[in-house]
Amino acid sequence: MKQKTSGDAFVCIVEGVAEKEQWIADSGASAPMTSYRKYFLDFKEFPSPKPAYVRNNNAIMAYGQGTVNVDIKVNGKWVSNHLSEVWYVPDVSRNLFSVSHTLAKGFVFRAEGNDVPSQGMGMYA
Repeated sequence: MKQKTSGDAFVCIVEGVAEKEQWIADSGASAPMTSYRKYFLDFKEFPSPKPAYVRNNNAIMAYGQGTVNVDIKVNGKWVSNHLSEVWYVPDVSRNLFSVSHTLAKGFVFRAEGNDVPSQGMGMYA
């Protein structure tokens, strides 16, 4: 049986936020990623760079990870929270919220029309 090696990726954009500062939900990203080193509350450099997989399974290099503050919509209300295990990837063009990484942590991700609510979106580690 041949395994599928490509597929569709879900991407969403939040309006009203400067384009480069938006977090885009991406089902193809291997981890949440940002190119903004200043966003990190804490940061641990990787012993050696790791490949971060983005569109079309292309790899760019990640140099460390940590926790960043974000505003998220939970049950129709915007709340401040944080994401852990966010990778620092200087060459990523946008902040990527990894849907697959979030699901692997046991959280639920749901999208409806133009709205992207989430359930159980607390800190994940």
